[in-house]
Amino acid sequence: MKNKMAIIHKAADEKKAFLESNRQKDFLAVEETASKFRATGSTPKKLFAYFSCLLFS
Repeated sequence: MKNKMAIIHKAADEKKAFLESNRQKDFLAVEETASKFRATGSTPKKLFAYFSCLLFS
């Protein structure tokens, strides 16, 4: 029984780590895009496209 619980906890920790890494990748992509627009001084065509997908995920 304890082995099953350990396996379940290990799988949950792996999934949490995977989701956290994906979240960090998304955040970096948004930051890179924002810095590109800041450098050029232009505004994006879809202003809230990135933020809306982050809010509803």
